[in-house]
Amino acid sequence: MKKVALLVITSLLLLAGCGSSGGESSSAKTSSSHSESSEQSFSSESSKEESSSELSSSEETSSSSEESSELSSSEQSSSETIPTYDPSLYYDGYYKDIISWENGEDLKEQLYTLLHSKDYHPLNYNKPNWTSNKLADRSLEDFAFVDGVYSATDIDATRTQRGWQREHAFPATLMTGSTSANAVRFLGRATDFHNLFASDASANMSRGNKNYGIADITAESYQDRTVDQGYDGYSFDEMTFEPADIDKGRLARAIFYMATMYSHEEYDDVNNVTMKGLTIVEENVPYVAGNNCNFAIGHLSELLDWNDISVDYLEMQHNQSVYQDVIEIHTDPNNNVAQGNRNPYVDYPELVEYVYGDKKDEPGELKYIMPTYLKLNMDKDEVHHYSIENAKREYSYGDTLTSEDYSIVAMKNDQSMEKVTTGINHSLENHTFTHEDQEWLTAIVNIADETLHYDISLNPMNTCTYYSGPLNKDGLAANQTKEVTYNSQPFDVTLTGGTSMSISNDNQEGGFYMGSGTSGKDCRGATITCKYGYTINKAYIKCRANNNSSSFKLTIKVGDKTVLDNITVGPNNGQYAIYGGTFEPAFGQISFILTGTNALRINSFAFNVCE
Repeated sequence: MKKVALLVITSLLLLAGCGSSGGESSSAKTSSSHSESSEQSFSSESSKEESSSELSSSEETSSSSEESSELSSSEQSSSETIPTYDPSLYYDGYYKDIISWENGEDLKEQLYTLLHSKDYHPLNYNKPNWTSNKLADRSLEDFAFVDGVYSATDIDATRTQRGWQREHAFPATLMTGSTSANAVRFLGRATDFHNLFASDASANMSRGNKNYGIADITAESYQDRTVDQGYDGYSFDEMTFEPADIDKGRLARAIFYMATMYSHEEYDDVNNVTMKGLTIVEENVPYVAGNNCNFAIGHLSELLDWNDISVDYLEMQHNQSVYQDVIEIHTDPNNNVAQGNRNPYVDYPELVEYVYGDKKDEPGELKYIMPTYLKLNMDKDEVHHYSIENAKREYSYGDTLTSEDYSIVAMKNDQSMEKVTTGINHSLENHTFTHEDQEWLTAIVNIADETLHYDISLNPMNTCTYYSGPLNKDGLAANQTKEVTYNSQPFDVTLTGGTSMSISNDNQEGGFYMGSGTSGKDCRGATITCKYGYTINKAYIKCRANNNSSSFKLTIKVGDKTVLDNITVGPNNGQYAIYGGTFEPAFGQISFILTGTNALRINSFAFNVCE
């Protein structure tokens, strides 16, 4: 572990001259770089000017009064080099009652009491569900995305479960002795949003309940996920998971918070488990079910090292959001609550050393520790970065993009936002989309010295004569043909699969999905056929395979003529895609035929009747 060094006097003089100076915070992942935090300790050693007493009496006699004045000035300057920071001035005065402590255990108990104060409300894991991390971990560039741990790229916020999941930094299994599914029924340690981060779904499964630490590159089980593979350099062996440097600080401080917040024994009446206080130990901690659970996590020294990585804007955003924004919805709209407590190790990272590190046997006073509030310049009314608050992302041919279709906000150092209406240069402002445009376009927004990007898709379905819009299962069953009406048109729909294949509505995005992926319940295809014949020159269907093991082929026929064939329908990273296109006019009943295995989602379809 890195040792804390005494500041030299010259450094203290600089600090005094700077007043409440702040360190530069990190921005988006693609441009962030971590510098180690400047940990400070202040010495009570006697002033070095006392060495002047070694001067001979003759030298003292010959010293001028001006030199004596300079020495006195130096002594005075040295005594003023220890700045103080009144805790009542920061974080809404949250830490105003943390005055001093005798040692680390005393400080931990004071923090425990503060964290469980009247403003704290344990939240349900399913209410606010995904909304909590969509706020706490939203991308710095685009609010429609989350900045997940373990990922080099931001993730579409709508891609819950398959794109991103909620990761327990301190695994739910290690702190409850129950599986995650059972643990989250207990409000508190397994549902604490200071410990829950948006996470790349695939990486989250690789992490499992491994302890954080330095993965053993020589181990046979060692695996490395590099940036080239779309991840952010995380690696792991059989027992240890090592995230990228950019994520280490916030994950370590979450674990230190958990071991303080839940340091006392609790009884879980849902899972009938007495849960001991959480601890952080040096050795690796395996998962043990039930009352024999270790209620601990390992690799303390490495986590202490990771705490040296400075808090950035994103980590403070998570802290602020859990404190004030993560809302649990109650029947009474006036009774909505945030979790209401803060992570003290984000607000004052040096406290980690007093509770868990080299200073755990030392007394201390909070007023001598510079808060992250000042290091991130949260006291200054300055713009930290600009973000896309919302933007229209799907257009039809003939639509024109205007300034009403997007919103840009200035994010301030104090985490507040302000809408921006001037000085914006949008690459597609007043552009009318035509068939000459590509199906996917990137909008480029320049403001001040920043460049923001977001993707736009052209939806040709809206330009067709018949467009079903989002579908529903409408009583559909496997291996039976049912007549349904979409957009005033009757269609025969047949879903092919096992006799007990499940069919459900997609309540998030519209449409329906079928197949469970288990034997005897798989989906093998679907056919949608219009009951009337038309002369048709283009057709589209919006669908996707339901999981990574699903695969389907699309064929579109007009009458007996195959107009589009052998189109691969994939999982598309958990997103719907539009398949189809234009073709030579053909007359007959149009049919969309999907064949494949496992599971399938169908959102909508469209076709164009020509003269």
